Amino acid sequence: VGSPSTPLIHDKGLSTQIDYSNRDGKKRKLSSQQKAQAYRLRKTQARSISTENKSLIYGLSEIEKRSSVLDLSRSIKETASIVLRNLYNDGLLRGRNLDIMIDSILYFACRNHELPKSFNEFVKKLKTNRKLFAKYYRFICKNCGYPYHPFKKEKLVNKVFEFSIKGKPEEIAIKIIEAAEKYKIASGKSPISIVAASSYIASILNGERMTQRKIANLLD
Repeated sequence: VGSPSTPLIHDKGLSTQIDYSNRDGKKRKLSSQQKAQAYRLRKTQARSISTENKSLIYGLSEIEKRSSVLDLSRSIKETASIVLRNLYNDGLLRGRNLDIMIDSILYFACRNHELPKSFNEFVKKLKTNRKLFAKYYRFICKNCGYPYHPFKKEKLVNKVFEFSIKGKPEEIAIKIIEAAEKYKIASGKSPISIVAASSYIASILNGERMTQRKIANLLD
């Protein structure tokens, strides 16, 4: 039956690859004539991959590598692969730095899966160009037509207090955030800044008193 189709491979895993083992389906060694034929077939297959197609293959392989660095799930990798493929098919990758575009695509995929990975975390771990990274991210949001999901404040608060063992500081922080939103104190401010300030106050009220630097590092 074969492997299922997957967007993580440039041909979606539907093509047949001629391996280098020089053995047939029953694991028997090929004759000299058969080896020569297999070599010619491999060469033809390699030539059939266009230069443009190579950029897609490279992009998909980099999604896999960078996802390992960021510890991303398969579903996020698949979303990023679909976005990359759509940009490639629309001719929107030409003239742009492919490495930084891949970083931005992965960030976009994380936002759509509501995974609280920050902008700064991407910049630091992937050592990417901050200015181009932001520019390409806006470009992807503008052109892809995918729904945009901002980070849920609850997930960011849980990230701050993930290892807290005293009381329920998450609930206190959420109540502070809700009050700030109700009285329009949070209007026009960064969601991460609101979460950081609320978490700091919640930690004091909970008797932990986390430093502002520690909270910033957790949300960074």
